[in-house]
Amino acid sequence: MTFKTGLTPINKLGNADQGQMGIYRIKNPANANFFSGMPVAVSANGTLTVATNTNFPVGVLDSAVYIDTVTKRPVRTKFVPTGTSSEGASVS
Repeated sequence: MTFKTGLTPINKLGNADQGQMGIYRIKNPANANFFSGMPVAVSANGTLTVATNTNFPVGVLDSAVYIDTVTKRPVRTKFVPTGTSSEGASVS
């Protein structure tokens, strides 16, 4: 059996996942690595940041879209590396 690290994105505790997620922008370029299952917060300028003990989490990162530096095409992924140009992220 494998174990998943991080938190699991869900709609409401006890309910089936209904796919209700918010979409937020990630600062261009991304100022930190973002991973699926990571608690995220919204900064003063309205972009996602990694949640810490000084900012309030708005949810858990599910997936994101960023622009690949080689192909210049959007990539949908569960990981956004630092320094990439982002389109946005889904948060539940």
